[in-house]
Amino acid sequence: AHRQKLQIKEQRKKKSEQKKKQKSQEGIDDDAVVEAAMADHRRKLQMQQQQMQQLSSKQKLDSSYHRSLDENASVASDIEAHQQVLLADPVMASAMKAQRHKLQQEEEKKKDEKKTQEEIDDDAVVAKAMEDHQQKLQMQQLSLKKKMDRSYQRSIYEDAVVSSDIEAHQQ
Repeated sequence: AHRQKLQIKEQRKKKSEQKKKQKSQEGIDDDAVVEAAMADHRRKLQMQQQQMQQLSSKQKLDSSYHRSLDENASVASDIEAHQQVLLADPVMASAMKAQRHKLQQEEEKKKDEKKTQEEIDDDAVVAKAMEDHQQKLQMQQLSLKKKMDRSYQRSIYEDAVVSSDIEAHQQ
């Protein structure tokens, strides 16, 4: 009976220790879950902050763009109004026409100069190609002349050999 009581005490002690370990493990698991949830929450907050910053930047750019468009429209309107005033004055209208005509002439002159330069460049390329071709022809002629000279020399030699063979045969 005493042994049984000791065994029961021992079993109760083991169960108590197991429960303590289990609670301790559950506490650790709970802490890990809480940590993961906190980290996830921090990530979500950071993403939201980035999105808000991007949205704010986009809104600033849009606002700046629209303001720029408004300013450009205002400047264009001012220029047009100024031109209308100038065109209403006959002296200014003729001066503006003369200025436009002068600008057109300068543009045409620049185009002509550019065409002339391109033609000069084209002529130089053609001249260089012709010169190269002429040199190539001269080299080919020289090579052909050397071959003909060798062939002529060989035929003279062969004729001399045949003549000496004929002489030797006749004697």
